[in-house]
Amino acid sequence: TYASYPISISQVLDHENLNITLEVYAHQLQEQKDRNDKLNQRNLGRIWGKIALNRYLHAMNMSPAGIEPAITP
Repeated sequence: TYASYPISISQVLDHENLNITLEVYAHQLQEQKDRNDKLNQRNLGRIWGKIALNRYLHAMNMSPAGIEPAITP
């Protein structure tokens, strides 16, 4: 988790205390979190977009390929 990163970094770099590590690396942790948040938003957007498209195509009785009608049981 994000909470354990500063502790691990502090130990590896042999800093006297965690505050030194936080002062030096806190901005990098925030940047990493921001990048991950953007990736998650983009991926969720793609997933919801596919769900919406499939629902629309189903409502129009079309297959995802858009050529042949959907098979209904």
